[in-house]
Amino acid sequence: MSASQAFPDLTVEVQWNDAASGKSGRAVIKNGVLAEQAVQSHAPGGAALQDVRADADGGLRLALACERWRELWHGYVIAQDQHAFFRVAGSAGSCELFSSDGIEAEWAERWTVSSGDATYAELVPREPIADDELRELDRLAQEFSREWIWFEESEPAETAVERARFEAYGYPVRAA
Repeated sequence: MSASQAFPDLTVEVQWNDAASGKSGRAVIKNGVLAEQAVQSHAPGGAALQDVRADADGGLRLALACERWRELWHGYVIAQDQHAFFRVAGSAGSCELFSSDGIEAEWAERWTVSSGDATYAELVPREPIADDELRELDRLAQEFSREWIWFEESEPAETAVERARFEAYGYPVRAA
């Protein structure tokens, strides 16, 4: 800070990232004074989860991806005939899980867990998902789908390799 005071026209910007704790930030120092500061939470190193389960014939049973974002777990889950966004807040002993209906931009259901008991509620009215949170959920879903899922309605040229591989394995080629 003293160097910044000695050179008042000098602006010092510091960016930092602590991957282990899942925190990053930046600070701007002008004329020896902290002018700006921002701290963000993100997935700590290794604090992301992806899991894909399939039936013996290759059909999708359940797949999910989740990451920590702004102190909460956010995710995308897909089964053979449905998919949704979700958000989990709290700890193992006491938490709330919100889910969407499909990929609609609103929370439709809530489970509250406390001391091992779970309470379910359909949200009426539904609660809108904040724009920045929706962008993060959509990013997670898009990245996960590109890597793990191909959809029947996809252009044949986009999924030719996957379709040929499934046929070679003797698996039926069908909707995810």
